[in-house]
Amino acid sequence: MPEQTVAEAWGLVPAVLGIVAVGLVLGVVVTAVDRVVVFGAPGAAVEPIRSSARLLVEQRRTTLAPDRLLWRVGCTAVPTLALSLWRWCP
Repeated sequence: MPEQTVAEAWGLVPAVLGIVAVGLVLGVVVTAVDRVVVFGAPGAAVEPIRSSARLLVEQRRTTLAPDRLLWRVGCTAVPTLALSLWRWCP
């Protein structure tokens, strides 16, 4: 009976989630350090987290009428991309 590695035992999903979590943490750290360096105030380090929370909590804006240009681009882009991918991925 062959021995399993840790990656085989745990599977792919926890590894991907771990990589995504590390990437998010590093992104927040880099953003906080950048804010402190640029603005010089220690309180500026938490501003990206505060603004992200505000954007998640506030009510979403919607258009009053459907956007005609968006519909046109979407209706032409989806079949075009599907046909171009079909050509490259048989």
